[in-house]
Amino acid sequence: MRLVAAVVVLAGLVLAGDARPASRSYTVGASFRAGADARNFRLVEPAGVILLYRLSAPAGADVRASVQLPGVTVPLLIGTKRTGPSGACTRSGRRVVCTVGEEWCPMPAGTWRVRMRKLSGPAGSVRMTFRIGPPPPGHA
Repeated sequence: MRLVAAVVVLAGLVLAGDARPASRSYTVGASFRAGADARNFRLVEPAGVILLYRLSAPAGADVRASVQLPGVTVPLLIGTKRTGPSGACTRSGRRVVCTVGEEWCPMPAGTWRVRMRKLSGPAGSVRMTFRIGPPPPGHA
């Protein structure tokens, strides 16, 4: 029997002097074994726009992830290999960190599906940060 460690961290952000609702920042993560592995999560998010979509994995791991608000969006892809023109990855020590720029389309509150698939590479923790909230001042 294999034990799986999964973590969900919540951190609220408040912009100084701003009366709008705070955005929520979720980091979901799991320890993945060497080779192929997969995890699924659900995130309850407020209404707003996608402010941050980032993936962090061990260097050399081929990881693909997606978030989707069923009935509203198609799966929004991210990965340690380029997934589209708005994706960018950098190496930070023994990890690769990838960020995807998403359009600031208004999203309703809802439960997002998160799928993380590790296709190959070393064992280690994989983390995805997903933040939804109001656009920063001057960007509405």
